[in-house]
Amino acid sequence: MKSAEYAELLLRLAESDIAAFHVLSVSHEVRGETAMFHAQQAVEKMLKSVLIRMGVEFRKTHDLIELADRIERHGKHLPIEKERLSQLIPYAVALRYDDEQTGNLTFEEADMIISIIRKWVLTL
Repeated sequence: MKSAEYAELLLRLAESDIAAFHVLSVSHEVRGETAMFHAQQAVEKMLKSVLIRMGVEFRKTHDLIELADRIERHGKHLPIEKERLSQLIPYAVALRYDDEQTGNLTFEEADMIISIIRKWVLTL
C-alpha cells in the first residue's frame, strides 16, 4: 500500500473511532474508559496520518506527545497544546489492562480535542 493510501486509510479508521466514541460516550452499558479509548485512537490515527503524508517515519507508539513532537520537528505546528493531548494517552492501554478509572478527562473535553485535531488535519 502506498503512503498516501495508508494515510487515507488511517483517516477513515479515525472517523470510525470518532463515531464509536460518540456512541459509547452516551451509553450507560459501557465503561467511560471504553469510549475514551476510541477518542485516543482517533487522535493517534489522525496524527500518524499527518506524519505519513509528511514523509516522516515514526516508531509504533500510542504516545500522542511523541507523535506531536515529530510533527512539530518537521515544520508543522499543532493547533492544540500538547498538555491537552497528553490527557488522552492513559486511555490507550488502560482499557485492555486495568479495571480502575483511568483519568479525569470529560467526554466534552475529549470531543473538543478530537474536533480541533480533525479540523486541522482536514485542512492540511
